[in-house]
Amino acid sequence: MDEFDARLKGRLLALAAAVPRVSAKRVAQDPHGIRRRGHTRTALPVGLAAIVGVIVLALIVMQLRPIPVPAATPSPTAAASHVVAEPSVCHGERISVRWFIGLGPGSQPNQIEAERRFVSGYNAKNSDCVALYLEIVPNAIAADTLKTEIASGNAPDVVGPIGASGRLAVNGLLLDLAPLVSSNHTDLSGFEPAVVNYLKQGSDGLIGLPYDIFPGYLFYNKDLFGQAGLPPLPTKVGERYMNQDWTWDELATVATRLTVDKTGKNASQIGFDARNIVRYGFDIGYADALRFASTFGGGSLVGPDGRTAQIPDAWAHAWTWYYDAMWTSHAAATDTFAHTLLLGPNSTLAAIGSAAMEPSWSWEIPSYGSLNVDGTSNARIRSWDIAVLPTYNGKTSSPLDVDAFVILKAGKNSGAAYKAMLAMMADPGLRAAYGGEPARFSDQAAYFADLDASLDKVFPGNKVNWSVIAEMSKHPAVPSHDSATLNPAGSKVVLSDFLVKLQRTPHLDINQALAQLKAALQVQYDILGPGAQ
Repeated sequence: MDEFDARLKGRLLALAAAVPRVSAKRVAQDPHGIRRRGHTRTALPVGLAAIVGVIVLALIVMQLRPIPVPAATPSPTAAASHVVAEPSVCHGERISVRWFIGLGPGSQPNQIEAERRFVSGYNAKNSDCVALYLEIVPNAIAADTLKTEIASGNAPDVVGPIGASGRLAVNGLLLDLAPLVSSNHTDLSGFEPAVVNYLKQGSDGLIGLPYDIFPGYLFYNKDLFGQAGLPPLPTKVGERYMNQDWTWDELATVATRLTVDKTGKNASQIGFDARNIVRYGFDIGYADALRFASTFGGGSLVGPDGRTAQIPDAWAHAWTWYYDAMWTSHAAATDTFAHTLLLGPNSTLAAIGSAAMEPSWSWEIPSYGSLNVDGTSNARIRSWDIAVLPTYNGKTSSPLDVDAFVILKAGKNSGAAYKAMLAMMADPGLRAAYGGEPARFSDQAAYFADLDASLDKVFPGNKVNWSVIAEMSKHPAVPSHDSATLNPAGSKVVLSDFLVKLQRTPHLDINQALAQLKAALQVQYDILGPGAQ
């Protein structure tokens, strides 16, 4: 495995465990995958993908055999592993705290090693008399295992790090951390306030502290922009572009100058041949329907009454914009074009130079290229950068992914669990193993310096403006694209079908299609009834 793959392997392997990859062939047979064109959020470079399958399978098999634990520890489930080292500096009664891992990153071999090392060191040195127990469960059964433990009165204390989908698995069961933050005088000024607020879930309060963040931004190919005579894109929210406000409509105009036919004419020129396009200005990449819609603003598909389907105005505009960009202005790629290129599950049009722009996240970077065995780069693009997303109705909106540590309401020792959780979040060994983009300001400079050094081997001389990520983290889409909904599995199928319809159907009545989407979602909501998950 080359150094670039290794840099993010902790994060990517965790994602691979959390969501099975979907091949292009499978999506052709089954269009209901939530990601478009055979992609999932977990797409990996080809070499790394081969390793992932072996590691994940071996890990699951390994964890089906529990590790022996001291008699004083809670009884493990059939798939759990517990390790503990008794505190050596404790002069009072020991307080047991269980750390549950499996709903997000943390169950890969290199991460397990770091977690065990942390637990051993923490138990030997902490002066709070906390005895920390590690419980690791394969992702495929983690949610059910955790719910069973909670229902049986055997809930763990700390869970994490987990992303939005993991938090949804325990929706309503997470402790409001605000009182603990206050009583422990925890300084949250080291985090972007908008990211902290993102984790405030209505009446549930502050349900976690941010650990890793992945805000959405706009990827663009600097070489293609240069060939079209276009300047670099804005890196600050509010900046204008070529004397125009940086809006989604302006992006569509720019994209038409980057869409070219086989004769070299772009989509804004007379004589452009829309039947023979060789490159597009824009594509949505790995984004699914909700992730892309959230670039226009936050929203929810469930109305205030908790049972009625709705289509937020911002999302309706997003999907209408996307449809027009594909079939009217030819600014965005259709599904037909993507399939003619025989894209594999580990690539996007932007990654192979066939689209000049796409919404993106830092977990996608390895798909742009990596190092071959001989040390040469296999990247098909050379010069790229990132920019802030355009505005809709005067506001910038970034689909934000946040991994957080949380504490369960049903846990028995929330005070001790909080102290242990803070120690986990501060541990450099765990941070290195998880490999994500740090939420804490003080950790970000070293992270990006390390990332730059790795990327320079794959894209020599290319400089990326990482300040864009901090800028976009100030503008998360709220409610999130991953917010709770009714009948998630059924809704996922409906949304996937809707996106495929947009991408494959010219001359569509978009208003009618949106009405049909709303009706189809309502059918799914009515299947399980109000409050069903």
